Amino acid sequence: MLFVGNIPHDVEKTELMEFFEQFGSVLDFKIISRGKHPNFGFVVFNDSEPVQKILSKSEGRRMVRYPDAHQLFVGNIPHDVEKPELMEFFEQFGSVLDFKIISREKHPNFGFVVFNDSEPVQKILSSRPIELFDNMRLNVQKKKTHSPREAERRDARPRPGKPRGGGVRGPSSQGGGTNKPSLGSGLSINSGSTYPTMGNSVYLILLQLV
Repeated sequence: MLFVGNIPHDVEKTELMEFFEQFGSVLDFKIISRGKHPNFGFVVFNDSEPVQKILSKSEGRRMVRYPDAHQLFVGNIPHDVEKPELMEFFEQFGSVLDFKIISREKHPNFGFVVFNDSEPVQKILSSRPIELFDNMRLNVQKKKTHSPREAERRDARPRPGKPRGGGVRGPSSQGGGTNKPSLGSGLSINSGSTYPTMGNSVYLILLQLV
């Protein structure tokens, strides 16, 4: 379990779970709402590895929020296709800022491609179906903030005659202080930093509860 502080009031549970999925399988996110101060909460993973991964990377504390109109949900991503390949593929439609991949074991991966404006998003939606490399069809849809996994549930269903993973690979291209105060009741903080909110970048306070 990881304590997460400095959560803006307009950030919802689904958005936070989506963000932390990049580090590991998220079981739940409990948000504690507060009136005059930023919210806080607790993210629960299925094991301790994601927690250590987050705390070991200072960039893991930075949650960059992009407009939904600049993003697309991308499903049916083969396990052997990596982030640089996907970014390179989508660059043909417009300037790509980021590609967030959510890895899964038993089903194809999925993720979100982020452009610098909404024009590439509309161009892709009007050009569907979108095929990656050698006839590998991607499930491309508008990003839905409140239920980002609905489309992926449909994507996970078997489709006769359509590949579902292990696809053909394309060309690849390749702050704050720390303290350890006691919280009482057997809880202590292993690591944590406080960051201000800056524009569309939200700096989260991350503390491990042990």
